[in-house]
Amino acid sequence: EPSGKDRDLSNRPDGYKTMGVAGEATEHPSDLTKVPGRIIERRMVRVFSFRTFLTEECFEMVHYAEPGKKPKWSYFPSEGHPDVVTSFEGTRATPEFLQAIAYEVYVKNVTFGLLHQWLTDMGMTISKNTLCNWLKKGKTYLDELVCVLKSIALEKDSIVNCDETWCKVRKYDHYKKCYIWVLVNKARKTAIFFYENGSRGRDVLTDFLGDAELKSIMSDG
Repeated sequence: EPSGKDRDLSNRPDGYKTMGVAGEATEHPSDLTKVPGRIIERRMVRVFSFRTFLTEECFEMVHYAEPGKKPKWSYFPSEGHPDVVTSFEGTRATPEFLQAIAYEVYVKNVTFGLLHQWLTDMGMTISKNTLCNWLKKGKTYLDELVCVLKSIALEKDSIVNCDETWCKVRKYDHYKKCYIWVLVNKARKTAIFFYENGSRGRDVLTDFLGDAELKSIMSDG
């Protein structure tokens, strides 16, 4: 057998990926005063924990009346507490919570039944219809946000990149091969994904661009 010096090392990577989590680790140091003997060495042992939990927040609303004005309800934050009521308008969910359930349903393809079971297992009492209604309310605001992003990405004399790629789309009890488009304006750090019945036809792109006065558009590298 070849010796260690004769082995082919051309395919050896420059470095190896090690386990880790982005961000700063939480450290738990030992209380050295409790050590019953002489300390020989110390080292940190890494473990990974995962915590997913729901919390309920209550905001105290005050019903008051100013001279010459009609009574109204308002929230007056105490020091160290949120400045505003953090629920998404028309729901009892924070924007972060609404984003989380939308991600589960529309990105990870989790059914409403499994989503409802997941929240129930975490101690939340809620109906499937309520979850569906929350997502419908969120969609109205998302549609407005997409219009703003589109106006930024398609500014006059912009240089944009776009292309389409295939994706699996759930159609009731089966999956179908469809296409989704992406348009990127690197200068404005904006990317928009858009979808029209899974088509990869040119009309999907031209309809999205509309009458935008772009400097150039690049596709396929």
